[in-house]
Amino acid sequence: MNFLLLHASELDAAGTAVLRGRRADHARDVLGVEPGQSLRAGIVDGDLGTATVLEVDAERVVVSMRCERPGTAGTDVLLLAVPRPKVLLRMYAHAAALGFGHLVLFRSWRVDKSHLDSSAMRPEAQREQLL
Repeated sequence: MNFLLLHASELDAAGTAVLRGRRADHARDVLGVEPGQSLRAGIVDGDLGTATVLEVDAERVVVSMRCERPGTAGTDVLLLAVPRPKVLLRMYAHAAALGFGHLVLFRSWRVDKSHLDSSAMRPEAQREQLL
C-alpha cells in the first residue's frame, strides 16, 4: 500500500506540507506529479486521506493534505524466520508495501545467532525501512 507519508510536524495550520530531497525527487521524477494532481496520503501513526499537489519546482513539491478516515493497521500477519540483516531490512519495506499489519520474527534452529545482535534488529532501523 503506497502512500505519501507525512509527519504531523510537517503540516502547517492549513494542512500544507513542503516535500524536499528524496521524497520531492520521487514525486517529481517517478510519479510525475503536476499541480492539481491527488495522491493517496497518510500521517505517520495517524489518519489517511489525500494530498493535492499545489506546486512543483526543481527543489520542492508543495502539497495540501486532507484527512478523510482514521488509519488502521492491517490485520494480516507475516511470520518470518530472522534472515541475514540486509535481507531483513529489505523485507520490512516489502512487507509494508504489501500491507501487512504485523510482522513476527522468530529464531529457528537454522538462524545464525549473530543476526539477532545486528543493527537491523534495532527499532529505529526497522522503522526507517517501514516508512
